Amino acid sequence: MKMKEVCQKTALTERTIRYYVERQLIAPASEEINGRTYLSFAEEDVEQLLAIAELRKVGFGIEDIIRMQQSPAEIGPILASRREELLGEVEAKQEILEAIEAALAMSISSTRQLAAQLTEVAGQYSLPPGDISPNFARFDPETREEKEEAYLDFKVSQRLRDRREAWLGPLLRIIGRIAAVAAVVTALVYIVVAISGIPRTVDLSYTAMQLRMGQAEAAVPVQVRIEGKWRNRLFSEPTFSGRVMIEGFDYSQTDQLIDIRFYPDVRNGYGQLTYTSYRDGMVQLKTLGAIWQSDRMSEIAIWVFEPLDADSKRSTDLVIAGPASTGVEASEIVERLSDYVEQLQTEVE
Repeated sequence: MKMKEVCQKTALTERTIRYYVERQLIAPASEEINGRTYLSFAEEDVEQLLAIAELRKVGFGIEDIIRMQQSPAEIGPILASRREELLGEVEAKQEILEAIEAALAMSISSTRQLAAQLTEVAGQYSLPPGDISPNFARFDPETREEKEEAYLDFKVSQRLRDRREAWLGPLLRIIGRIAAVAAVVTALVYIVVAISGIPRTVDLSYTAMQLRMGQAEAAVPVQVRIEGKWRNRLFSEPTFSGRVMIEGFDYSQTDQLIDIRFYPDVRNGYGQLTYTSYRDGMVQLKTLGAIWQSDRMSEIAIWVFEPLDADSKRSTDLVIAGPASTGVEASEIVERLSDYVEQLQTEVE
């Protein structure tokens, strides 16, 4: 049975079928003629393709399907594992749904305000794997016929361009000169904006206090080291790039700090304290908490996300604030810098 007939019987595209063959989910007979490989499918191959398609539609991975084909005894454990994944997804989506319902009840006019409203639930998750490690080295999905057709289309369009060149060329040159002038003006504007945001060096070390709100007497001192660049450009939020190292949080000493962008119009200048590292071929993110600051990091207040050693975290009542020598001083800094205190304390209660 030829590829075209298999596509008609299964409603699958040729690309999809070739992908399944490439991943060795099926192994149809093949014959090479004039340097090109032709596939021949049996009825059993068609039935297997249909089965694979159904399993893929409900979320089974390619590797799982291969394991189940090779060892039917694996079907039970794989089903159980898939059930646990789906239960976890349902729970996570329910939490996100509740946060979105709360956001819908508010008057939100920008994506930054929306992100600030959803930051607690978002803080429990990492970026999608495709965002963190994009895969640009995928195999070429186009068939030879599609490439030839695309080449013919290109040749036709090229001839049309040549015919238009006689009268369109002068016009394009005029437009090019106008664009060049516009580029110069844009560059001058960019220089003015860049000058207004000349980075300022931040080099600070001080003692802060770690405590739970309402328990100032149990505060413990921690050392804070901040070094980097502070930028406050026109028409943009202030940002800090560098290092924020906090005693007791080892990854803050070793991992790279993602640039902190502070939003003056959101929660009294809220920012996110997140670190990234590259281990075992994967990018890992660790969010320490929400951070507020004053006078270019001379004072900081951090609401720490908990549990500390878990992937899923949320704000509770654990804070780090400084410079301070007592829990009372640290509490005052938190209350002065952050307008989020009352809401977080209510959630904890």
